Amino acid sequence: MNEMGVFGMIALIADMTSAMIVIMGGRMNKAEIRKYVEDNNEAGLSPEELDHVAMCCEHISKWYYEDYPLGSFLTAVVRNDLINAVFRADAINGRALKLYAYFLTWNLPDDWRQKASRKEV
Repeated sequence: MNEMGVFGMIALIADMTSAMIVIMGGRMNKAEIRKYVEDNNEAGLSPEELDHVAMCCEHISKWYYEDYPLGSFLTAVVRNDLINAVFRADAINGRALKLYAYFLTWNLPDDWRQKASRKEV
């Protein structure tokens, strides 16, 4: 394995460890969500764009824990419906789709897919 491979693996392990700490710690608050999206900003989003994505992630968290209603874009995201998510995304959210996948995978309990498959989201 070359040096880039080793460093890439170390970064991946660090990211996974950080995500596991969040999962084990329970529900994230607004500041933790904002830090999470900033730390995982692979798309190079600006601070203002990250604020928007963090707000959407907070809505996803509220949907899961409090039955907060979601709009059409976030409904497509939680239903794992890539085509509708892409067509409903604004410019910011289109660039942040991978970040939403990370957030759902690493920060919600495993049964989020069952909740999303219900008729009303």
